[in-house]
Amino acid sequence: MDDVPPNERIKRLFEDAMGMSPEDRKRFLKSNCNDEIERAEVEKLFEYDAISGGGLTAEVTSEPPVTDEITESRPGRVPRSSSSLIDHGQFVPGTVLSERFRIVGMLGKGGMGEVYRADDLELGQSVALKFLPKKLADDPRALERFRGEVRLARQVSHPNVCRVYDIGQIDGQWFLSMEYVDGEDLSQLLTRIGRFNAERATELARQLCLGLQAAHEKGVLHRDLKPANVMIDGRGKLLVTDFGLAEISDQIRDEDIRAGTPAYMSPEQLAGREVTKRSDIYSVGIILHELFTGKPVWQASSMAELLEQRKSDSVPDSSGSLSDLDPVVSRVIDRCLQPDPAMRPSSALSVVAALPGGDPLAAALAAGELPSPEAVAASGGTGGIRVSTAVLLFAGILISLAVVTYMARWRYSINHAGVVKPPEVLVDNARKIIRENLGYQYEPADSAFDFLETMYGGGTELRFWYRQRATANLQDFHFFNEFEEPTRGRPTFQIPAWQTDNELGLITDSTGRLRFFRAIPPVALAARSTDEHDHPWNAWFPPETIGYVLLDGSDPDPRGSEQEYPTLTFAADLGATTPDASDTTRIWKGQDELGEVTVVAAAIGGRPVYFEVFHKQDPDHGETRFAMQLPSANRPNLRGKLLRGIVNLMIFAAGVLAWFHLRSGRGDRIGAFRAAFVVAGLFALSSLGIAHRLSLASALYPLFGQTLVYAFIAWIVYIAMEPLVRRVWPQALITWTRLIQGNWRDPMVSRSILAGIVACVFLELHNSICFHIVSPIIPAVADMAVGHSPLMLAGTPELFAMVAANVPHAIFLSFLLLFLVLGVRLAVRKNSIAFVVLVVLIGTLSIRIDSGLASNLILIYYIAVVILFNIVTLIRFGLLALVAHYLTFSMLRSAPLTLDSQAWYYGHGMFFMALVCTLALAACYNAVGSRKIGTSRISPIAP
Repeated sequence: MDDVPPNERIKRLFEDAMGMSPEDRKRFLKSNCNDEIERAEVEKLFEYDAISGGGLTAEVTSEPPVTDEITESRPGRVPRSSSSLIDHGQFVPGTVLSERFRIVGMLGKGGMGEVYRADDLELGQSVALKFLPKKLADDPRALERFRGEVRLARQVSHPNVCRVYDIGQIDGQWFLSMEYVDGEDLSQLLTRIGRFNAERATELARQLCLGLQAAHEKGVLHRDLKPANVMIDGRGKLLVTDFGLAEISDQIRDEDIRAGTPAYMSPEQLAGREVTKRSDIYSVGIILHELFTGKPVWQASSMAELLEQRKSDSVPDSSGSLSDLDPVVSRVIDRCLQPDPAMRPSSALSVVAALPGGDPLAAALAAGELPSPEAVAASGGTGGIRVSTAVLLFAGILISLAVVTYMARWRYSINHAGVVKPPEVLVDNARKIIRENLGYQYEPADSAFDFLETMYGGGTELRFWYRQRATANLQDFHFFNEFEEPTRGRPTFQIPAWQTDNELGLITDSTGRLRFFRAIPPVALAARSTDEHDHPWNAWFPPETIGYVLLDGSDPDPRGSEQEYPTLTFAADLGATTPDASDTTRIWKGQDELGEVTVVAAAIGGRPVYFEVFHKQDPDHGETRFAMQLPSANRPNLRGKLLRGIVNLMIFAAGVLAWFHLRSGRGDRIGAFRAAFVVAGLFALSSLGIAHRLSLASALYPLFGQTLVYAFIAWIVYIAMEPLVRRVWPQALITWTRLIQGNWRDPMVSRSILAGIVACVFLELHNSICFHIVSPIIPAVADMAVGHSPLMLAGTPELFAMVAANVPHAIFLSFLLLFLVLGVRLAVRKNSIAFVVLVVLIGTLSIRIDSGLASNLILIYYIAVVILFNIVTLIRFGLLALVAHYLTFSMLRSAPLTLDSQAWYYGHGMFFMALVCTLALAACYNAVGSRKIGTSRISPIAP
């Protein structure tokens, strides 16, 4: 083998001695090696093979390495253990610099300087010293780049990145001290051994990407990533080195774009267009090709030939380089080498996730680090489901929704609230009562209407209110209305305050019968003498309008047709006790099917100004209190106020925690901004649909007032919650992070959405069946019926506004529940105890003191089941599934479900059901992934 090149001799001797025992190997090398240097080189290969777990025993290749004309760094690289061509550089071994560093030997040199191994005499450890070439020492730009390397490299701290310590100057020559890596660079190793076996190559590829990701997370681009700048230490660990060309991603100058090594540049960098994170990903693809195949991507003998090959827009075929290359690895390399940057993996962690067995999240947690949002998004695999599974789940959803809709006739209170007339008919009826019965003939400048729930006759009834003004408008710009809900510019029956002449309003039941009336008449009426005017109570309030016959001395002979209505007799004249001025007030009492009923009416100057019907069992009423009351079913009670107090306390705690996370740099600002943007955008869209009048004020106030406040709260809660979850429970954020990063068609994202929908639909199915079984046995359980969503019944704009509002509502609830679950879990340390604590906490807030024991036990069972479904959804499928769960819940609870196609609100309910089915169908389709077109494997990398 005398005519064989030295490197080839070393490789052949290594292969011939591979199967020998240690003693036989020693004798073989002693007799066959030309000298001790050659023998030491072969023995070093055996030492490395033992460390790397057989990494050198894979098939080797005789392909020639890239020529010296292409890679500038290889000519100056010599094996550090070889003395065949000794080049000591400018410092011979033993030289002591600055009375601190003793030179051991030169490690290598390149375009940005010479690198020496040295002993730090002060700290007693080996370091590497990199010196700026003398010819460049006086170049301000080169010197600035040298300083920049130190600044940038010190920002990056990761086990797979070579650490930089300090910068100094010796005899006018600048140098930096950095971690000494006792090993050799990947370029030399590949030259000697050809390629690694698949397992070892995958491990090195994973370490390379993790080190690069650490730099990218600091905004640092390497720009010169190549095997010569990748070191393998004595333990087999990979470290990324030489940030001499690195820059902050948004500070790269146009003239610096093409700096680097052409053989490893991305097409856009080679053309001088741009440099991004995906440019480094392209370089990773080239290195991976050499790791797994042992061959360079381009076979060129000169720079001109290389540049000519690089002009092609085609992707090099890695699968053709080696017959036994894993197809998964081949796809990863091909994706990294896409000419279009947008088609490459979005991050180095995406490459890690796509490699066989890749899990960047587990790698970060094992290293004791806080995984980045990119690491969370890149973990978890693809998560696609089988077509058969998707079909079964969608069929289950359809069947469950059909059962829920069928049982809505009992469980949804709107179906037995008597809402027989649509709002436009009730508006016409209200205006007719005002004009024809009550005598107010003026044309209103503005009017408003809506539905509301109220207590009447001891039960809950859906009522309709109408309000009009002769001047000004009824827009309301309070932050909250009387129900402690955001007004968004929409008035209620009581807000804005009643304060203008000729302002009046009324409340009717759902059939159009008058139940309440209030008017602020013109001031001129107060000066009129009541002696000159009669008060025709029965003309103002006829039986057809109020449902009762009022027997009074002023009209003692009602018509015969009126005898079909309950009769109320005059009880007293109470004087001026109404909320507005009046000169006559009357009260009638009697009985109807609900029990004792009372009617109060008042007038001034011959014009009615007040009317109210209430029953003895109605709350907040009495014979001496006839002021207009807030409808009891909507008034915030103590339990509601306590719950809001807890939520406000959580928001305050989130604010403190968010401040801490922002100061420590842990908060995901981009993710928080995107979540807040969604909340703000949909809340603003909802506000425009709900707003009373589409004016500049109605558009700007909700947008710049309430919308930004709620978006800011969402931002704070996200900043506070997300880093904690990312540290102790990152799996819960995988699909959510993917979604807000734009991967909305990712199969795993759709699987989480589908899981949330399935959980909610099955929960509603369970609740409907239980309600149907238990409510006849325990009548008090009827109070747990699904209430109305009055706003949704108001009109088409409000209908779509409710849909838009459901999304931020679901996001808020999910954020708060995750925050609460995480806090309880960290406090009690056990999942089972945390579940019990949550049930006790929420159950205590929900118990009704005035209800019986059986009713409260049923309520606690109901709460436990709901919490169980929520927590299981959250733990098993993550935050996104919980958002989908709450979104589906909001839509099902907003929908006035009924199977009666003659009901005017039938279409409203079917609209929401169609939305749920459409969302479920889209989730099923995307969750199947590429299987829907017949492939057996889902592409693991999202562009």
